[in-house]
Amino acid sequence: MIEEINDLKWIPYFLVFLLVINPSFADSNFSNIQRMIQFDSSGVNMGCRASSINKEARPLNSVYLPNGCVLARFQDMTIDQFRDIRLKAGGLIVLLPKNLLDLSLEEKENIFLLEQAMLVEEISIPVYFSNYDEEIDRIISEINQNPSKGSAKQQSALSEIFKKISANSYQIVVSGSHSPKKDSRIPIIQGELIPFKQSSTDSQTKLPVIIISSQLKPFGISNSQPPNFDATIMLTLADIFSKLYNQVTSSAKYRIVFVLDESGSLLNYQGTKKWLENNVEENIHNIEFAICLESFSESIGDLFMHVSKPPKEGTSVYRFYEILEKKTKQYSQKSLESVHKKINLADSFFKFPHERFSMKRVSSFTVSSLKSHSEPLKTSMFSDHTSTSVLNSESELNSAITENIQTNTKILAEALASYIFNFNDDENEEIFTGSLTITDKTMRPYIAPKSLSKSNNLKLAFEKLLKNVKVTYDISTDRDPDFVFYDGEEAKLNVYNVKPAVFDLFLTSLIGCYLFSIYFIVLHFPKVYTIISKFAYNPVQPATNGIHLKKAN
Repeated sequence: MIEEINDLKWIPYFLVFLLVINPSFADSNFSNIQRMIQFDSSGVNMGCRASSINKEARPLNSVYLPNGCVLARFQDMTIDQFRDIRLKAGGLIVLLPKNLLDLSLEEKENIFLLEQAMLVEEISIPVYFSNYDEEIDRIISEINQNPSKGSAKQQSALSEIFKKISANSYQIVVSGSHSPKKDSRIPIIQGELIPFKQSSTDSQTKLPVIIISSQLKPFGISNSQPPNFDATIMLTLADIFSKLYNQVTSSAKYRIVFVLDESGSLLNYQGTKKWLENNVEENIHNIEFAICLESFSESIGDLFMHVSKPPKEGTSVYRFYEILEKKTKQYSQKSLESVHKKINLADSFFKFPHERFSMKRVSSFTVSSLKSHSEPLKTSMFSDHTSTSVLNSESELNSAITENIQTNTKILAEALASYIFNFNDDENEEIFTGSLTITDKTMRPYIAPKSLSKSNNLKLAFEKLLKNVKVTYDISTDRDPDFVFYDGEEAKLNVYNVKPAVFDLFLTSLIGCYLFSIYFIVLHFPKVYTIISKFAYNPVQPATNGIHLKKAN
């Protein structure tokens, strides 16, 4: 009996072994990720409303979404899958593509549409974005594998259970916060170019004004700042026109006011609204027109001029449109189309920035490379020819990007100069040549400008090129805020290699059976001993040395 009991001593060691091979917090991988943007605009809650994740990693096609966090590549996910995840899953980690240029046209269009769908309404689950990481990409490939897929023979239920028990899985842990920022504000910076001979203040204020307005988008679908090529074009225009104004012998007829605010369509052009309230109402009679830049180089196709009312013949806007159309044909293979859309007063969100000016009865229009406000590129953190979501002044731009930005800037600059200096329509004189030529070197200092809240470079550029530079802020009020920003832009992604939940169930059952067996043996030890003794007793038979005795008759 004692020997039999000693033979069972291996069971506790086996259980300890099972505990050891279940490392709940082993093989941790760390990666910085960006939380999906969360903000409130004009009373509408937008973006992700949660931040913490502690769930098991699931693939896109998983049927166990409520208990898991979906880990997926951006280009693999469809709009229908995202909507299903938003309603059922416990979280979502999206891996951004390594290079957008490597994707097919269909994959890129899917990304643009998916971005727009994700920004339509608030999302109750935490959503994070990660720049391309080989380790995360490997984990996605691993959890997407299906061992039984494609096998000719149906696996038995016992075999499937064993595979689930023996398999490894990944635990996604993200700790984050999402409380409202107390200092939610939108920076607005302005400066102006004044003709060289207009030295007195009185003569300056009497000159008609041309406004060039643009937005520095502070975020896209994530908190990463988009490339902001519109701000690049505006700063390039300020650069070359400041040189032009210093070179001309005769005085120009217009002051040019440059206004750059950090809002955009997602924030309903709130910065433009604030600037108009503070500056335009008293000087509205001096404004010739306002040029708004919106997605002017996001696409490499034709150009569009958006207006709230069709310009009448003889007006300043109509004349500028004719010049711009001519310069578009002269300096590119593109065409210019006028797009008229009335302002919908019942809609609280404006479609283009010029509508903010039109509401103040200022002649205005938006020049864009997009034909409609509903095109996904308008709110995308990508453009259709960029390779990364974030660019900086040192990064090497793709040649298609550089050429497209230079071409569009050249068209707008030549048209504006022709209007200011009143060149005849039949003249094809090129103004920006020689030292004024728009080159990659000219635009390089203004690629992807940083927010005023993060860097002082934008203000320094304005002060170098323009006069009367002023920075103001649209500050959100606590009582009735027009906008609210939230913290928790970045977080740390922890990925742990763990056993699946079914393994814990199996281990718990095994330990329970072991403890119950011990309890049963102790409680009924005499009976158990008797039963074991019967099987353990094996009397030795006498040896016959191979001789078989026969029974006598």
